[in-house]
Amino acid sequence: MMRAFVSALLAVVALLIATPPLLAGASDTAFTYQGRLRSSGSPASGAHNFEFALWNAAIGGSQVGATLNVPGLLVTNGLFVVKLDFGADAWDNHDRFLEITVDGVALAPRQPVTPAPYAVQTRGILVDGAEHAGIGTAPEAQSQLKVQTTSTNGSVSAVKGVIATTSAGGFSAAVRGENQGTGGSGIGVWGSQNGSGWGLYGTSPSGRGVFGIASGATGTNYGVFGQTQSATGFAGYFVGGRNYFDGDVGIGTTTPSEALHVVGKMVLEGQDIEFTRTGGVQSWSLGTTPDGGVFQIIDRNLFAATMTMRPLDTIFHTDFFLDADLTLNNGQINFKRQFQSQRWAISTPPTAAHLEIIDQSLGLSKLRVAPTLVTIFGNGSVTGTLTKGGGSFKIDHPLEPERKYLQHSFVESPDMMNIYNGNVTLDSSGRAVVVMPDWFEALNRDFRYQLTCVGGFAPVYVESTIVGNQFTIAGGTEGLTVSWQVTGVRHDAWAEANRIPVESDKPADEVGTLLHPEAFERN
Repeated sequence: MMRAFVSALLAVVALLIATPPLLAGASDTAFTYQGRLRSSGSPASGAHNFEFALWNAAIGGSQVGATLNVPGLLVTNGLFVVKLDFGADAWDNHDRFLEITVDGVALAPRQPVTPAPYAVQTRGILVDGAEHAGIGTAPEAQSQLKVQTTSTNGSVSAVKGVIATTSAGGFSAAVRGENQGTGGSGIGVWGSQNGSGWGLYGTSPSGRGVFGIASGATGTNYGVFGQTQSATGFAGYFVGGRNYFDGDVGIGTTTPSEALHVVGKMVLEGQDIEFTRTGGVQSWSLGTTPDGGVFQIIDRNLFAATMTMRPLDTIFHTDFFLDADLTLNNGQINFKRQFQSQRWAISTPPTAAHLEIIDQSLGLSKLRVAPTLVTIFGNGSVTGTLTKGGGSFKIDHPLEPERKYLQHSFVESPDMMNIYNGNVTLDSSGRAVVVMPDWFEALNRDFRYQLTCVGGFAPVYVESTIVGNQFTIAGGTEGLTVSWQVTGVRHDAWAEANRIPVESDKPADEVGTLLHPEAFERN
């Protein structure tokens, strides 16, 4: 019987010798194995068929990589030498054991692989066949070097660069990233963080914590670019000290033409806007009183308001001079924007019986306000709650349009109720599925049902209530028509936030008064 010489003999590797020429060239993951083969206690000789397999345990375990077959290997006086190559992926910093089979007989025990082959994978550094390296992790195809740590230390660094001298050059860098790609989306240094920390963090006691410069002299480029995907996030956030901008600043525009160019609404809370000409002596400000109830233009030299605007009036505290047209013809005010063709007017007739807003471009009245009636000519839109004493539609009578009107009252409810109805024909099983719009359950809740047979009678009923925007009617006969009605109460976001109270107490200043005293026969 053949037995393998148990002690490790020799293992030589030609990979990861720490010299630049070897690192720059192709990797060689092969190593030489020398062993002694005995047969019945005596050294074996001659040609034998060998099989070599790599395992992760001395007994049992799992095979690593493929089996290497070496037929006709020459054994001289018990000694044999063979070159084995299991590839770089076989060495991952875990123990490896070599199992040898000779002429179909597996020799025992498996031989532990001595440290020399692990030079292919220096402890903590893994290299794949394409020369991608990983430190603390397996290599990945998209990175030449990937470094990973599982430390939970609060100040742990996956990579740390240190310049250990106080006399380093002015543009020295402990860590430098350089992307020589010319594409528009390349990145020199990339930082990311999965929590609420910082993707990129810089600090300096007296210099620049973070410095960005776009070196191109033409085109639209960015020294520093910030962006957030959150509607409530900040693309840029500055705290403390002062902020300096050299050049025009645009808010809402990428082509500012002034020192500060704002497109859109600007809101100022708690502060005035001050105007001062360089070299001038006069100073002005725009602002509000602390309660926000009064808007003022203030002469800061005199610390006095020159104009005050309140909800119901505007007061000029100095002489009023209007360097533009102001036309009042028989109680009419005309409005026209410079360079615009649209014109409007607020007017009253000679009797002052009502007030009108007029589209002068079309010569049509849009709104008429009378003591007991407000009339809107055209479509109207109310984005909030419309509160009324009653409601109806009023149209020219369909049968006698020139002599009569036709009116119907609105259907009222203490709930924000929607009504849906229709007719459906029952199938051979006496059933029908009524499919509602896909937004139905998103808009409505608390459904109520009514069913009426048309042209016959059957004990129809709602077999299954609304689920997935549909419900089922059953209990009828084939071909029977059923008229159905479903009501639902709105539960969309606006309705949930603006429920109408069915009953409420009058405010203190309205107690004792009536909205419609004539209905109660009171003055």
